[in-house]
Amino acid sequence: MLRETIYRAYEEIKPTKVLIVSNNVGFVEECIAGTGGECIVLSNRKPTSSILSTPKIRYIRMPTSILPDIEVIPQIKEYIIALCAEGYIGPKDRVLCLFESALEGIVSIDMENLGLLSLHERVNDVDMRVLYEVISVAAEIGREGKEGMPTGALFIVGDSENVMKHSRQAIMNPFDRNNGYSVLNPDDRKTVKDYATLDGAMIIDDHGNLVAAGTYILTGKQYSIVLPDELGGRHYAAAYISIATRAVGVVLSSTGVIRIFDDGHEVYSFKVR
Repeated sequence: MLRETIYRAYEEIKPTKVLIVSNNVGFVEECIAGTGGECIVLSNRKPTSSILSTPKIRYIRMPTSILPDIEVIPQIKEYIIALCAEGYIGPKDRVLCLFESALEGIVSIDMENLGLLSLHERVNDVDMRVLYEVISVAAEIGREGKEGMPTGALFIVGDSENVMKHSRQAIMNPFDRNNGYSVLNPDDRKTVKDYATLDGAMIIDDHGNLVAAGTYILTGKQYSIVLPDELGGRHYAAAYISIATRAVGVVLSSTGVIRIFDDGHEVYSFKVR
């Protein structure tokens, strides 16, 4: 029955890419059999099926566990962002996503309608792979919180040399000598999340290297910045530094909304919980 359902969805949607998100080998095999085409399989377990070693199947190990129930939906969006950054999914693709956690589901995504992909047209001075990874980290923090409680975070991405001229340290900079930490390195992900929730901003250079954390952005009144009343100091700092430098600001609010600022304006937002 599952295979027939997947086949009907595949024939109706006519996707250019098939994404399977599951740790269940049986579910993955049924999905592959039901589509019969090239598939991307996301799992955080080592594959045990020989079918995953065939040339048409690309297996990618996820850095985080698959969330239960309906919570998996925003997580899938994060995976798609990461796959776009890596070049596995393009802006013209129509993606059939098949997922299984505590429930099974089928989602069709037309990438041209996914607003996040238009960021590359609005944000010109930042490596999109770095920006997408920062957004993914911010989304994880938004879901997980800090010690179980909702928390916010501010990331400043790109043009770090000029950004540091508009800042001061609230604490001794843990990345003063860099130490090789990068937002692009999966092994550094916990470090990034831990320091990103400190008071102040995390500064990331054009290549994804961590430059500073616990950093206050020094703002002024030389630029006209108008933000909605419900937005706070992090948002103002992100908007300000995105005018004063070539950097992009990524703000996670404690309510679980991520906002991206460039040239003083909010260019994209979405809710992660």
